[in-house]
Amino acid sequence: MRIMFLSIAILIGLWMTHPVRAQGEIVDEIAFQQHILDKPLTAQLRGMTFTMMYSADGTVAVRSNRMNRDGEWYFADGQLCISGVRGNQPRCGYLERLSANQFRTSQGMTMSLQ
Repeated sequence: MRIMFLSIAILIGLWMTHPVRAQGEIVDEIAFQQHILDKPLTAQLRGMTFTMMYSADGTVAVRSNRMNRDGEWYFADGQLCISGVRGNQPRCGYLERLSANQFRTSQGMTMSLQ
């Protein structure tokens, strides 16, 4: 249970505000709504596969074979913010589009549309 909590803490902690050098385009709120909203994103972290689903009602669901967490998402100052998944403190960061189906957080975690 502790490893599972640490894994989700690391996953959400990757949404920090220090962007890596961009290779693709930064996803703004309009692009997010058009390309990501209501579509499952997957990411690998420490051998676990996570699925994230951002819904139009402002909720985000983070799922793996070991845990389920729900929170909220919103945009602030051009950054995607998530709160409630790992405590109440929001974690914000840029989301970069690498290809039609791949995205990267500002800390370098790659996610793919299913």
